[in-house]
Amino acid sequence: MKKRIKLTFMLGLMVLLPIAAMAYLVVWTLTTVSDLIHPIVDWVGNFGYSEQISIALAFALILGSCFTLGLIITTKIGKSAYGLFEKIARKVPGYGFISETTKQLLDGDSLNITKKTACRVYPTGRENASLLGFVIESLDKIDSVVVFCPTAPVPTSGYSYIVSNRDVDILEDVDSTEALRVITLCGTGTQQLFEK
Repeated sequence: MKKRIKLTFMLGLMVLLPIAAMAYLVVWTLTTVSDLIHPIVDWVGNFGYSEQISIALAFALILGSCFTLGLIITTKIGKSAYGLFEKIARKVPGYGFISETTKQLLDGDSLNITKKTACRVYPTGRENASLLGFVIESLDKIDSVVVFCPTAPVPTSGYSYIVSNRDVDILEDVDSTEALRVITLCGTGTQQLFEK
């Protein structure tokens, strides 16, 4: 009976914690965005607009600015100016990290694990256990690859390994979506995956 109560409690906690974390993240994001646009909303409000219209205009102004900058950067002069800016800005501590992280977040294909090649990786050598993962990047200079091995049941967390090419079996015939499903289900369906 004690085990059943403990198991039920743990299952409830497994459901509640991700929901609470997501709610906190949403509230934090909205608060941060609100704090960032507040000066713009106040400035627009000085022209006599209501608060709701001021917020809408502030968002439109920000989106329009992003679009305009995007247009400018696609020109030859804009690319040159942005390249010069990046060169100077990278000397500021932390700028490179923030810049690269933002670019990766906005590039959906680089983060979409189902568009990567599934593989079987032996992180501690072929004589030991293997993991199901995805080839993220090839490191040709050192004859290695970067492999991401998601953890179950939340595949957005996991481990990245840099392993020699000889310790990776590329699974060309395995659909990445199916491989991710097997990982999410804690390995259930592995036999069917390798029978295809």
